[in-house]
Amino acid sequence: MSHPSSAGGGGGGLGAGKAGGGKHGGSGGAAVAAAGVGAVAGSVSALPAAVVSLPSAALPGQSAELTALFECPVCFDYVLPPILQCQAGHLVCNQCRQKLSCCPTCRGPLTPSIRNLAMEKVASTLPFPCKYASAGCLLSLHHSEKPEHEEVCEFRPYTCPCPGASCKWQGSLEAVMPHLMTPHPSTAPTALTPTTSSAQPTSARQGGHCPG
Repeated sequence: MSHPSSAGGGGGGLGAGKAGGGKHGGSGGAAVAAAGVGAVAGSVSALPAAVVSLPSAALPGQSAELTALFECPVCFDYVLPPILQCQAGHLVCNQCRQKLSCCPTCRGPLTPSIRNLAMEKVASTLPFPCKYASAGCLLSLHHSEKPEHEEVCEFRPYTCPCPGASCKWQGSLEAVMPHLMTPHPSTAPTALTPTTSSAQPTSARQGGHCPG
């Protein structure tokens, strides 16, 4: 009689042990699952923060690509605030806009004037190259400083300084003196002798005037 009882007790103990083990095993599995979900959730929540916090230096071509969006399709200078667009959203610089009756991109009307505030905010965060970058200027400036710099930029084109001449020449600062050594028909005498003609470059170099 004791064996069935012990067997029953053993069975009961075994059953209790299985139940207890199942219970503990279930709680352990839940803990592991919870830890896994927490880890995945942590990694997912970290992704947007990493993307948002990427510095601009990590994307070297980003600034140039954004700046290119501001190129005027007419003069290829940059469209700076206040930025106006056509009804289809195309941009054109204020200087060219005054000379146009329709959008150069879609041929749609430029009126009424629609201001693009979003592009103005983007422009305030970008450096814009000087308009004389192709001539050698390496500066990039905030759009509010760009016009003032370009008025005195050493790479801007210079006009002919010859007094009394109607010369329309324009060139770099380094090309001014070589240009002054060339004849100017508007200031040349009606008749030149070989002697005066050969002496003019010397007098021009001494007096700083354009030769005849």
